[in-house]
Amino acid sequence: MKISPVWFLLIAGFLFSRFYNLENLPLFSDEGYAVARVWELKNTGDLLGMVKYTTQPIFIWLIALFQLLPLDNVISGRLVSGIFGLGTALIISKLAGKWINSHAEIPAFILMSVLPFSMFYDRTILFESVTLFFMVLALIFPMATGLAVLTKQTGWLILPAVLALGRGSFRGRSIKILISILMVSVVWYFAAGNFGSVSISAHANFKNNLLRSMLWLIDYLTWPVIWLSVLGGLAALVGAIKQKKITPILIVTGWVLGIFLFINKTAVIFYPRYLYSTLLGVVLLSANGWEIIRSRELNKIVLSGLFVLILLPGIISDWKIIVTPEKANIPLEDRFQFFEDWTSGVGSKQLAEKIIEISGSDGINVYLEEENSYFVTLQSDPRLKEVRVEVADWLIDPLIEIPTEVLKDDKTSLFIRNRHPDIPADWPVELVWVYPKTDKRSVYLYKITK
Repeated sequence: MKISPVWFLLIAGFLFSRFYNLENLPLFSDEGYAVARVWELKNTGDLLGMVKYTTQPIFIWLIALFQLLPLDNVISGRLVSGIFGLGTALIISKLAGKWINSHAEIPAFILMSVLPFSMFYDRTILFESVTLFFMVLALIFPMATGLAVLTKQTGWLILPAVLALGRGSFRGRSIKILISILMVSVVWYFAAGNFGSVSISAHANFKNNLLRSMLWLIDYLTWPVIWLSVLGGLAALVGAIKQKKITPILIVTGWVLGIFLFINKTAVIFYPRYLYSTLLGVVLLSANGWEIIRSRELNKIVLSGLFVLILLPGIISDWKIIVTPEKANIPLEDRFQFFEDWTSGVGSKQLAEKIIEISGSDGINVYLEEENSYFVTLQSDPRLKEVRVEVADWLIDPLIEIPTEVLKDDKTSLFIRNRHPDIPADWPVELVWVYPKTDKRSVYLYKITK
């Protein structure tokens, strides 16, 4: 089969948008957590050790595999999301070709490439991009349902769609899904001694969650694409009525609405990434909406201009995400976690430079309160090879005293306080450096004076 050169250009553009300037985004603590689990896997050789933290294994395995590349640990980890994000875009475009028509393939791919939601998360070491890949893969290979769950438990959300739309007969795909679920149960049993569980809460603030969701989606999807997806959903309903049958796009419409309401109804602690799986439905419905517009037989120049106008808000947002992520139009919750809160690794480069300045050519110990963003960035910095970076439980509240062995160590010892700068008055320490994340929050570097 001959592949159009357009696809090579589209794929090249996708990869460039995901990989360029990756180091410019501060490391978020959940990203650092994933890298820390990879390091634990390397040190222990326990392939399922991360399950004790209720973390599914596949994403951690993939990060470990990519760390074989001669790249920074953070960059190689983020490459995983970008590569699998490309896979997701390609599969969704093929599904659009199958369920809408061949003209919908390229628009679907472009939408998945340009939407700020996928642009942002494809450039992080978070589970969402890889989970969505296995979710959409399950629509072609139903046994991939289990792989989605073993990437993140939200992979279960694809189950109704696979039952309704998966390849093969209903009986055949049901058997494949059952086998994949048994596979998940076996992994959980060997890892944790039980068959796992999914916690669902009935105490979520549904009204508040809906409001927050709409604000997030306006930023991550943009208004033109939201209205385009609405048009696609209405067209699917009208088309199903005319054909007097339930079409795949109508099922997608019902699925995306169903999981959107389900997530809003059950999420007590709620973040934008919980809605990431809705991209599958949004892109397919938007492609369907665009096909309705395209079929009006408008002038090609007018049609192309209209498509660019629809994409323009997303393109502008994408540019900021790539070049100046701190100024990007992303939801406040993600901005807070990535740039302002204790979870953010803002100032990591400057922190490393200060440690180098203090240590000179001598060895030095640096203690942190947990495996957060700074732990990973300092451990990954090749300039700090002679620095021992360690997580210390004596830095976790309540702060009581510095251990004797730390005070007696001949090497210079520093510690970093990120969440709680309040230090007991009797500690023999000196505040040597402060880096402001915002006007209200900073990261603090202390030296133990012994």
